[in-house]
Amino acid sequence: MEELAVRCNCPPTQDGETHITHELASKEPPAMQDLSHQAPFSSTEEDQNRRNLGSLSGLDLLWPKCPIGMENAPMIVKWELHRVALYCSIDTAAVSLPYQASWKDQDTFWENLQQHESFREKTFPQRCSAQAWLESISQGPKPQFSVIWKAKVCLGTQNGNHKIELEPPVLEISSRLRRNFGLDRFIELQLLSGSLSKSFRDGDLRISLAQWLVHTRQAFLHREWAAFFVQDCNIAPTFPKRVFLFAERGHGLIPSMKGEHVVTGTIAPAIRGECSRFNMLDWLLQFDRNADQPYMKLFHRIQLGLSKATPTVVLAEHQMRNHRADILSPKGVVMNDGIGRLSPSLMREEGNALGLERIPSVIQGRIGSAKGLWITDMTSVGDEKWIETYNSQRKWECNWSDPAHRTLEVVMSPSELQPANLNLQFVPILEARAIDKELMRKTIVQHMAVHLRSDLERAKNAMKQPEQFRKWVHDTSYTASERSQGDSRFVGGLPKDFADIMNFLVDGGFDPLKLRLLNELVFEHQRKRWERIEDKLNVKVGQSTYAFMTVDFQKVLAADEVHLCFSSSFNDGTRELCDLGGMDVLVGRCPAHLPSDIQKVKAVFRPELRHLKDIIIFPCTGDEPLAQKLSGGDYDGDRAWICWDPDMVNNFKSVDVPPKPSFGRYFLPNTRQLGDLISCHGKKHFLDRLLEEAFAFHLAPTFIGICTSHKGKLAYHNSISEESVINLSWLLSDLVDQEKSGFMFNQDIWRRIMKEMGGGMLDLAPPAYKANTIRYLPETCHVIDYLKFNFSKIIGDSLADFGKHMMAKDNDDSVPRPTTFDPDLTDYWNSFEREAEESMTENLLPSTWLSELRSNLMLDIEACVSLWLKSMSFDRPYIDKAVPACEAWRKIAPNVNCESAVASTVVWSLNRRPFPQPDLDDWQLLKASLTFKLYHYQHPRFVWQVSGRQLQFIKASKGATSAKRPIPIIGNMYRILRPDGKRITKLEMGQDRGSGRDSKDTDMLDL
Repeated sequence: MEELAVRCNCPPTQDGETHITHELASKEPPAMQDLSHQAPFSSTEEDQNRRNLGSLSGLDLLWPKCPIGMENAPMIVKWELHRVALYCSIDTAAVSLPYQASWKDQDTFWENLQQHESFREKTFPQRCSAQAWLESISQGPKPQFSVIWKAKVCLGTQNGNHKIELEPPVLEISSRLRRNFGLDRFIELQLLSGSLSKSFRDGDLRISLAQWLVHTRQAFLHREWAAFFVQDCNIAPTFPKRVFLFAERGHGLIPSMKGEHVVTGTIAPAIRGECSRFNMLDWLLQFDRNADQPYMKLFHRIQLGLSKATPTVVLAEHQMRNHRADILSPKGVVMNDGIGRLSPSLMREEGNALGLERIPSVIQGRIGSAKGLWITDMTSVGDEKWIETYNSQRKWECNWSDPAHRTLEVVMSPSELQPANLNLQFVPILEARAIDKELMRKTIVQHMAVHLRSDLERAKNAMKQPEQFRKWVHDTSYTASERSQGDSRFVGGLPKDFADIMNFLVDGGFDPLKLRLLNELVFEHQRKRWERIEDKLNVKVGQSTYAFMTVDFQKVLAADEVHLCFSSSFNDGTRELCDLGGMDVLVGRCPAHLPSDIQKVKAVFRPELRHLKDIIIFPCTGDEPLAQKLSGGDYDGDRAWICWDPDMVNNFKSVDVPPKPSFGRYFLPNTRQLGDLISCHGKKHFLDRLLEEAFAFHLAPTFIGICTSHKGKLAYHNSISEESVINLSWLLSDLVDQEKSGFMFNQDIWRRIMKEMGGGMLDLAPPAYKANTIRYLPETCHVIDYLKFNFSKIIGDSLADFGKHMMAKDNDDSVPRPTTFDPDLTDYWNSFEREAEESMTENLLPSTWLSELRSNLMLDIEACVSLWLKSMSFDRPYIDKAVPACEAWRKIAPNVNCESAVASTVVWSLNRRPFPQPDLDDWQLLKASLTFKLYHYQHPRFVWQVSGRQLQFIKASKGATSAKRPIPIIGNMYRILRPDGKRITKLEMGQDRGSGRDSKDTDMLDL
């Protein structure tokens, strides 16, 4: 950490050495109110910092300037204006664009912007979601959700300049800081190092960038933003950094309220006051109360104020039971690390607040400075409402008098348990600890074959009925977040995602075995699924599941016992289970590196614990917690893998946790306390020093990925039980906690550890399964190579089988193959043309207007096709390439030049909008039908992308029976539909058919 040394008289730490911070300029940054008038550094130091910045020059000009006249515009209007301008390479500082109140409507704003002289004929990016726009405009207190503002900065692009890109605002679960200081006062800035990636190994460059981020207020959207937190983004392969900015002052923040804390949930955002970065963080962390905290660890705790959690119940101070100590084993080891209890009445209230169908047994959440799990105390009687926290849960001394810190925020609650995939990290451990290693391999391959065979049959069956297809897509695609954007996920005429497109088309009445586009989407969806399964080697084991790890506070479990009850019968492929009592089971936790990270224990049933469902309860007896044996786990939200497959359990033998080597000669945690910084720099400036050091520390490259990769190679060429592999596995556990510990780790330290403790080899050949070089299996091969080889063969055969099934219904070659054509879709235009000609002939009227309308429309559509083909040649994301043609197609209007009463009447009729849904008026439907007729074969993706919404409506309108007639539904209701699994299962079994089916058919999708 020599590069971070600071020259000041600070007290030594417990190890007798002065822990060091960065070598920083001695002059402190000015107070917030003086930032516009004073420089943060002396001239000599500023010159030095400028030299250090080097290729980072130009950062001060990074943010675009607001156009004249936009001061009073809502934030989302300003944001979207700048996002479009940056996308179109337009300098907004030179643009005159006075804000109009009508721009609160998203469509009006978008249309007016496209008509502005500076933006006319420019290619625009995709719009943000309509829901995010409305939520931002309303500015009402929405405690559960908030609009998140994100941007990307690429430092040092190919031309040497820095580039900023604004992302579309999105609606996400809110955080405590956002709820209490304003949903529009935080920006997440993702730093991409670009051509400077290697330069960030240079400590001076990182320090200079850290100083710039900490001391420079970013002027944007008529506000001044201060950086206050930085963290890693887990986005492979670049792993960028994310910096959080806070709006201290500016438009919408009243100067007279400077420094005051305003809870926006109870006070209108319009009267929010200015607030410094210091006051905001002091409200969260209470600096005066936490002078004895290691300051690098305290900085890491800021993420608790930024974590996404749903606020629920506000507790009174007397309902908080804050225990001074944890539950300790006879050896003094904490047995309940990260978990506490709450009363049954409070858990009932939590279930109601979260809208859950059943009361959960446990919740993962935050309250004040505490985080972790809270389990229902089944010994509590009466209706008293309380929650307890333990020392291991509380991360700092908290001001419990503030109601915001007494609000229980829920991150997650357990859901009904399902069969689990076997994580790839468990496989080498299972083989290493197997009594019969060959038998363990064959057992896993057998599970693999059963899983894929079952998955293939389910996919085939899903093609038979739309209800089954809907459920299959839902089960193989959706997560909760993927459905959060509703109809805003449309790009032109189709939803954004594969799964949504498939559902959308089937909902309209299309058959995946007849319509080629849908057929291809289905096959591609299944192919990608199986590629992911093959890549991850995700083998589903029916007799296994994942569940939250909790503790037996009643101490009815022995040290080698666990308890698990299911909330509903668990079908493991062999039987229906209510609990695991009487079985030996394997328990593990990811990440899993050590041979001891899977343990065999006894599952028992204890009546005292029977009410606690869908969680695994570990003992609170013995000398050390079972969770700690599983890769150093705890009970603050970790999930355990539980397996009761007898072929795997009976063939497994546990091993004790190997001793952890000391890494003290390579790195030591930064234990320097916050009080030391305050003593050195004073209360006025210590936070700036803390942020400078923390930013420079967090901007350094992380070695977790490098160490994980090398440990994997080393274990592949040797064994997971080999000493050097054990050493690197323990090193990984320390690197995971590096952000909290604050120790420096760089290339030199890595090389030293590898030379002295890691086997001495830095360059190892990649495993064959990662390099995809497995062509045959030698007599002796690694277990993952063995699985990969067998997996690839099974998946290849399954894909061929599925492809054959999709191309000919029931494998009958006499059945027509999928086609691009559908007569229902061309009939809309054909009927219009035929009826118009018949009417003109019957009334002896000229019909030249019809041919002119048709020819002009064909020319306009052809121009859209040309634009589509041109856009598709660009090196951009598909959505960005599709939007211009979609917008151009949408704007095509009836064009008839001949002067006649009939022509004028027709054009007027086609232009009128009898209901406020312009996408589905007569003209749009006619345009879509003709587009399909002209280009369904030559350019099918263009046709569906620009007019899919209209074509789906036309198809749905062709339903002949009551069960197939369309039922209108608005977008925000459509997005929360989910298949009714029980009803669909009955349908598959033929138990839901009969005279009443038509009337009940709409019940297949529940709200």
